Amino acid sequence: MSIELDAEQHPRTKTGQNPDIDASLREKGWMPGQVDPAKAAQMLERSARRNDLQDGPPAVWSAGWVEVRYIAAFRTCLSLPIPTGPKAYGSNWPPILHEFEDQVGQASTGELGKGRNRVTRGAPIEEISAMYKVFEWALTVMRPYPVDSKMLQAWALFRSLGRDPDALATRLGVSERTFRRRRRQAATLCAERLNRLSVRTF
Repeated sequence: MSIELDAEQHPRTKTGQNPDIDASLREKGWMPGQVDPAKAAQMLERSARRNDLQDGPPAVWSAGWVEVRYIAAFRTCLSLPIPTGPKAYGSNWPPILHEFEDQVGQASTGELGKGRNRVTRGAPIEEISAMYKVFEWALTVMRPYPVDSKMLQAWALFRSLGRDPDALATRLGVSERTFRRRRRQAATLCAERLNRLSVRTF
């Protein structure tokens, strides 16, 4: 089975345009203008997964979607203008929101982003509401499983920060394999209990 490409739409696949590629294709039993069926199937599967995410949340909770919501919740929390330490030296003047023309002028003079005129960006109210719902799971849905819930939350926090989640295993005193298994088990338990309680996906 092969998937034919339209030569007019894909001129790079025309016969004789790249003799090296044509020769390698013939050695593998393919003809120029054809795509590897295995690669084509993988591309279609990835495209379907992207379309599912773009269409909104799934109909029921799954372990993968629970993990997605946890990571999104921590990213939302980290994007909020929440003070995380003692106040540093600064000004009592409120931040000023500049128009686009003002920013163009500041960029031309090299003053863009300097001083106290920077406004901290937050998150939409829908994301904040979803964040609170996710953080409540530790006190409601996952209350009988506190250790697994902490592992899942710590993993999601590291993922949201762009750090290696497997480094958490040594901190928690477990092997990486055990950490991955218990984290996935926690996500599965959370999804099952959310479905049992008929909680709508978001």
